[in-house]
Amino acid sequence: MILYFTGTGNSRYVAQRIAERMGDEAHCINDKIREKDTRPMKGDGSLIVVAPTYAWRLPRIVVEWLIKTPFPDTKEAWFVMDCGDGIGAAGRYNRQLCAEKGWIYKGTAQIVMPENYLAMFGTPEKDEAARIVAAANPVIDRAAARIAAGEGALNAARPYAQRCGERCVLPIVRQGQGVYRRREMHRLRRMCEALSTEEHHVVGRKTALGRQLHALHGLHQLLSYAGD
Repeated sequence: MILYFTGTGNSRYVAQRIAERMGDEAHCINDKIREKDTRPMKGDGSLIVVAPTYAWRLPRIVVEWLIKTPFPDTKEAWFVMDCGDGIGAAGRYNRQLCAEKGWIYKGTAQIVMPENYLAMFGTPEKDEAARIVAAANPVIDRAAARIAAGEGALNAARPYAQRCGERCVLPIVRQGQGVYRRREMHRLRRMCEALSTEEHHVVGRKTALGRQLHALHGLHQLLSYAGD
């Protein structure tokens, strides 16, 4: 059973392509979430959830609906998440969700699609969007093939710190400087999430990331001091 939640169409595209490759049908859950329809969903034992990435995890309304809705036949679950850049530690949260539902967690796939988070980033031009979708197609197809074969580990992204390597440059933000539309702040948060406790800890100073910034990643806040 393939279920998808979509806001702008990216997840619908991904879900429908997976369905075509697997000879299955993709079902949209937007209306069920909107109408708070949590009647039991019967399937064939396998569940594929396709959704966008919100704050590097499944959208909260999707998680709440999955938790409240009975899936009497589901034994194992795959997750396919589209994003503009990365899905962060979404796989960890998906594993926790499966544990709560009593499902076997089979993995999370990352699919990079055209950016649509207008609150912070600009959307790509038509030609660039087409290029991004074309590059995503073989990644979607590989994920579909692995799911169809019952394989577990999907093409999840490498940790952000590993992808950055020595070339990673963190932003320097001075006192009183706004961080609105600063993509680096998102990258900084994801970078720190990928570090170990020893690497992230700064001796003699409390880590402010994720504690002093606003819940919406500080997009409209001013940092209190340069050390933030």
